[in-house]
Amino acid sequence: MNLSDISSRLGLSISTVSRALRNAEGVDARTRARVIAEATRGGYRGPARAGTAKGGRTRTFLALSHGDSESIPSGAMAGMSRAAIEMNVSILTHQTPGDAPESILSPKHQPPAMRAGKVDGIVLLHSWPEAIVNGLQENLPVVSLLFDARDADVAGIDCLEGMETLFAHLSLTRPGAVGYFDCHAHPRLRQAFAGLQPPDITPTVIELHGREAGEAAIGQIARSAAEGLRSWICADVASAECLAECARRAGLRLPKHLSVAVFHPSSRQSLSPLRWTTLEVPAEELGVAAVRRLLHRVEYPDECVRRVLLKAGLLIGETTPEVRGL
Repeated sequence: MNLSDISSRLGLSISTVSRALRNAEGVDARTRARVIAEATRGGYRGPARAGTAKGGRTRTFLALSHGDSESIPSGAMAGMSRAAIEMNVSILTHQTPGDAPESILSPKHQPPAMRAGKVDGIVLLHSWPEAIVNGLQENLPVVSLLFDARDADVAGIDCLEGMETLFAHLSLTRPGAVGYFDCHAHPRLRQAFAGLQPPDITPTVIELHGREAGEAAIGQIARSAAEGLRSWICADVASAECLAECARRAGLRLPKHLSVAVFHPSSRQSLSPLRWTTLEVPAEELGVAAVRRLLHRVEYPDECVRRVLLKAGLLIGETTPEVRGL
């Protein structure tokens, strides 16, 4: 019996079944009890994992990425390699096409070790669609690096603390309201942004769900600037580049007219000639944490989903003005 079987028998989504069995949030007690009872009756034993028995053999983890490989935090792979040596783990890497990340669910497009059942767990190096994460977790334990993945363990940074760090810097360099701009819909970041706002400030949020600099966004940024909103926190570099283009088309420049800070940094070459003010992610330690958490998940598959959060520092770039008098 697998997750799909339980899903079909109970008339629930695979995502709900997965959350119930992992004791994740968002599932009421009655539904969780139904799922556990059906899993017990059907003899469900959790995802099939190659060689989970003790014995000292080298485990094999797959570091999985897709087309936007430049968004992997610099140094993360070095941290994973360091942890692999210490923990007797081999790290394989595989990149799916950017326009077809779902191909990883087809044995035809999987790396040979995964197809042969010789992979013990997966580290996701990007933000992946929920359906793909659920599909992978039917057969293997999964840990997401930096980006939140529903129902999967995460090795990342504290969203609220990171937002507070950026907010404090923007408030110091250009006091006033702060907006949030997101092209890729990071719900937890939006929640963290809304949660840090002072009571007398109504948060301004723009979400495009794409990289196009739409006329509506251009107009909203221009109107917000005219009303005094001159500081923005962007979810990632792609969002920041989109906002910068919107601002340029509205006749605004960075950092003269607008201050911009980026939550999720990127090691890729930016379209902007300016260095972004962003969070300094402890990339190597994130890599180590991801491997440690995945190894723990392999050994204790029934443990509740956990988010391992590390502290990020502030990396001041050229997209926020200098603070006078300091």
